[in-house]
Amino acid sequence: MPTAQQQFDEYLEKYTPDIATHARAVLARVREFVPGAFELVYDNPQALVVGFGPTHRTGDTVLSVAVYPKWVTLFFMHGAALEDPFT
Repeated sequence: MPTAQQQFDEYLEKYTPDIATHARAVLARVREFVPGAFELVYDNPQALVVGFGPTHRTGDTVLSVAVYPKWVTLFFMHGAALEDPFT
């Protein structure tokens, strides 16, 4: 039975080496900011997504990293509802 990391690495193989390297770097940086967070991995037709949250429940996800064929994006799940510190 493959580990979660092995499965994730297998999913990343379908991306270019540059995108895979960038995705690993972004994920490593996000993990520094949310140590101990649960990671939920979704491989869907549009993107490989890793969600981070305080529990294993999808609805509790706070942020996610989506790996697309040509870029990597950081999403804040409730971004539009976050307080703007500059207003």
